[in-house]
Amino acid sequence: MSNQNFLIQVGCCWCVLECGRNSTRLARCKVADMITHSIRRTPKRERNLCVILGCLAEKLAGPSSIAVLSDVTLGYLLGNLDEGIHPDVMLFSLIALEKFAQTSENKATIKRKLALYPENPLTRLERHIDSKEFILRQVGFCARWCLDNYSVHTKEVFLNLHLEN
Repeated sequence: MSNQNFLIQVGCCWCVLECGRNSTRLARCKVADMITHSIRRTPKRERNLCVILGCLAEKLAGPSSIAVLSDVTLGYLLGNLDEGIHPDVMLFSLIALEKFAQTSENKATIKRKLALYPENPLTRLERHIDSKEFILRQVGFCARWCLDNYSVHTKEVFLNLHLEN
């Protein structure tokens, strides 16, 4: 297994995020630092942070990906799904969540966290699927994809309808 290193920006400093068997704790700490210590937050920086999280989720496999999806990371990504957040940030948060959900344990963690919300934020965002604004239409599409892939009931209904026909 080869070790990969990622160059990431934490605040105004660049650092190397070492990725390998012994670096799970380091990855978790660096990601938490990026989220909690980011100064001068702008939509572009927030979007870029979501892109970095998505890349980490995609590149890190198994236990490392599970370790990076901490409560802080998951709370950050789900918090970006509020209506007042810039659409670019919403979109790349959804994409990062999709990439984290490729690991079954992360998918279960995301589903459990979403179940705690009085209203699923994905349901609210799905209504944008027919929006005239292209970026919001993408948000709606990704929200629908997430709902289809996180929802056990949707799959059960589909399977039951498929089996009945």
